[in-house]
Amino acid sequence: MEDLESLQVPQIHIILNRMQNQALG
Repeated sequence: MEDLESLQVPQIHIILNRMQNQALG
């Protein structure tokens, strides 16, 4: 179950980064 949590964390960062890129674009 630890693996799932470690995967969810980077997923959230990727989503946040995409949203920031759209705002900049």
